[in-house]
Amino acid sequence: MVVELVKKSRSQNGKSWCVTFEHPFRKAAGGEKGQPVRAGLNTNDEEEAEKLRKQLYDLVADENFWTPKAKMKAKTLFDERVVAAVYGQWEEPSFEGVRDSCLPFQSEEGYANVQLIGERGTGKTVLLRQLLGLSEETEPFPATGYSDSVCYEAEWLLVDQEFYEAVVTFVPFLKIKAHVEEALLQAAMAYALESSEQKMIEALMGKEGVLRSLIGFLPSSVSRLYGWVPSSYEKVHLRRWAPYVKAIQTESARIRQEILANPDAAQEPQLFKETWERDARCIQLAEALVEEVERNFLALEEGNIIYHEDDWPLCWRFKTKDRAYFLQQLYQLFGDDPAFDGKQLSSLVEGMRLKGPFRPLSHEEAVPKLMITERRITGGRLSALQIEKITAADAAVLVEKGGDLTPSSLWHEMVMTGQTAKLSIVFTDVDDISGNRLRTYEDKCEHLLRSLHDRIQMIEYTLGEQAARTLTRVCRQNGLHIVGRSANLQTVQSLQRLTHALEKSTIPKGESRVHPIYVSIAVSLAIHEGAKRFRGRIQKREEIAAAFASCMSEALYRFFIKDPSGWSLSEASYAEKDRTIERICFFLHQDLLAYAQEELCPAIEKEDGQKSWQEMLATLIPFEQEAFIREPFLRDLYGIVKGCIERAGGVLIS
Repeated sequence: MVVELVKKSRSQNGKSWCVTFEHPFRKAAGGEKGQPVRAGLNTNDEEEAEKLRKQLYDLVADENFWTPKAKMKAKTLFDERVVAAVYGQWEEPSFEGVRDSCLPFQSEEGYANVQLIGERGTGKTVLLRQLLGLSEETEPFPATGYSDSVCYEAEWLLVDQEFYEAVVTFVPFLKIKAHVEEALLQAAMAYALESSEQKMIEALMGKEGVLRSLIGFLPSSVSRLYGWVPSSYEKVHLRRWAPYVKAIQTESARIRQEILANPDAAQEPQLFKETWERDARCIQLAEALVEEVERNFLALEEGNIIYHEDDWPLCWRFKTKDRAYFLQQLYQLFGDDPAFDGKQLSSLVEGMRLKGPFRPLSHEEAVPKLMITERRITGGRLSALQIEKITAADAAVLVEKGGDLTPSSLWHEMVMTGQTAKLSIVFTDVDDISGNRLRTYEDKCEHLLRSLHDRIQMIEYTLGEQAARTLTRVCRQNGLHIVGRSANLQTVQSLQRLTHALEKSTIPKGESRVHPIYVSIAVSLAIHEGAKRFRGRIQKREEIAAAFASCMSEALYRFFIKDPSGWSLSEASYAEKDRTIERICFFLHQDLLAYAQEELCPAIEKEDGQKSWQEMLATLIPFEQEAFIREPFLRDLYGIVKGCIERAGGVLIS
């Protein structure tokens, strides 16, 4: 076991000392070694901290204490802070719970929970700023055009009060540490094995530019790094980056030479990875870079910081009457302006909730009772968390560019998850539409209506008539809202209609009185088709649950659910029938997602070390149809389908 005393810049906290170590009986994700743990020692005295470090070293080095049952014995021999470091729960906090405790969401007072969805570049932030009544010239937060490094969830609570308040929750220490370690490893491998300085720089800045936003921008060539004078528009913090770049070059070259000196060495990349992760100097390099990242919290001079038990900031709270100062603080700390690269916190943010007397542009009525949530969507797909959020919401606003020729995949996602009843569609680029016959606002709106019709026709071509009918009905009931960038009369009126529609979204929807009748002959074929799509899409272990529910829901909808064999009430309207099918889709997606999270993912996690997660997945969901239909897995999914149909009032005949 490795136990090290870590000195940190703690002027914002005052505790000054903490310890990091590999836990003796809690395994890391890979299972090969102990879970890394960091614990605050709650002391500013260096001598006392060193005594506690030695006690911790003695505890974790003794195998007699490598079980939770040894806690009582440990209490009699070691300081309570040492015992807490080893036997504490160390559970990741509920960030939504933290935000709720600081700034409660007033759902009991009739507030509508609104989810803002849309692919990047469709104008979500522009619409959000208009709903909040923010001036584009003088109130910069939230910034438009987020970079890939900004992916936190922002919740805006519109409340008629005097103050503006914010609570910001931060990504846990272990996740940041893992990200830094992975970035360093990939940078070292690029330099040592590929002899590529450019790839080393790209890897060091990290996935989606996270480290770039935290400690500054790097030039594309290392050869320019030393003695380079940046131009006026390039904000470069060479004094922060240069030592790490040089250390990576030195340590990666040293490790590669050690590997080459061994004539029996095979699989050089894997051996390099294992050697780098065990090497003490490389471990120290990662710790130094994590410490560099943590210095960014020093920018939180205003407000109050609440710390987690591992001495890492859990959340930050800020409150003021000055609206301009409130938004300026948020922009400088959590915005995405490259001018702040190296001193911003956006990549450390898990989520934020902001509360104040915001109201839509030219809104003269009382502050609408809304909480609007925005989170960036990657790859055109909703994550399991985002689907969960939409399920709990009262309304979902889908933001689209009217000039696009095809609907985004989010239209399909809303149909597959049975969420279309809460959908409102907003076109945001009316100002950008031009043409000889599109000179007036009315001409442009007519063009967008035709665009909507074309999109629904494309969905009818891919998903069928039932999906097209449902979306058409939703647009008529919830409205199609056309919003431009300028605060002209048409935009203001459209925002008012959208606001009223969102406030009414809390009214319960009625249930259908008709019941579908299904024959089970096509269920197994639909499940097999869903399995094929799932196996073709899955790329990462983390995507399993959402991808499984999405692929299986779509296959079951297209090949089974949307076309029942009959109905209990033949004279029922299409609207009643469609509502029933939507309820089945809703139940089905929820149950499939739960099945993947509770049954499928844990089964894959039980790998014995000999099989990869892909191989374990193949044993659970065989690719070949003949093997698949003999699996118990088929019976599980058949039971899910049958249960969902019956919950919606339908019947499945075997």
